[in-house]
Amino acid sequence: MTCTRDLFHAYILVGPVKETKREAINIAKIANCLQRNGDFCNTCKNCKKIDRGVFADLREVKPEGSSVKIENIREIIFDSYLTPVEGRKKIYIVYDADKMTLEAQNSLLKTLEEPPSESIFLLLSQNIKNLIPTVVSRCSVIEKIKPYEKCDISQEWAEKLIYLVKERSFSLEKIDIYNQICAYEDKETLLEFLLTLYRDMLVAKTNSKVKFINENYRNLIINLSDLYSFGELIGIIDRINKTMEYIKSRGNENLGFFNLLLALWR
Repeated sequence: MTCTRDLFHAYILVGPVKETKREAINIAKIANCLQRNGDFCNTCKNCKKIDRGVFADLREVKPEGSSVKIENIREIIFDSYLTPVEGRKKIYIVYDADKMTLEAQNSLLKTLEEPPSESIFLLLSQNIKNLIPTVVSRCSVIEKIKPYEKCDISQEWAEKLIYLVKERSFSLEKIDIYNQICAYEDKETLLEFLLTLYRDMLVAKTNSKVKFINENYRNLIINLSDLYSFGELIGIIDRINKTMEYIKSRGNENLGFFNLLLALWR
């Protein structure tokens, strides 16, 4: 079970503002929910305050004119080292983070390198390429998948991967599927399908009106989403993205997939 302490100190949420803002608010609720650990209830005092925008430990930073300036970032950096007022974690949402000036990014970088223990930075971006690589490397990146981007995968392979997702404990059948994955040439398609599954579970978890990618598995996905906390889904999506990056950089495909599966089976 993902606990509040397992949340990363900084996330970059990539995609349309409406979607990334919703996701940022959900992370804020995970960090401060009074009823659930690693998830949020939407009914406790903290969850309600976060939804209403009156939670004392949540601050938002928006561009002034065409950029997010260093003064704005310095303010939240100073505040991030103060003790939370009413929650467990202080949350900082930076809108249009890709519009931070270079000076602002470098200022934030120093804090990301040695982050305060009771703060989480959420950087909302529509163009991650405008963020300096050192800032990106110190954040967990969550990229939104295009709503109708469906994978071209056979039903046989889809069912095998769904089994890996559904059965979270170790089994000999899972080892057999892993061996089949090792012999399969197009591992990127398998990873993309896994990514769409977990993305759909995240959509189901937030009761979003966003359409499922895998509509043909809608009922199954809704049931699967109950097996994971919101925090776990975010972590797994990030892990799959990192595995895809590792393989694309000519890393060992089988090792990358094996490490991913180990993470899923914990």
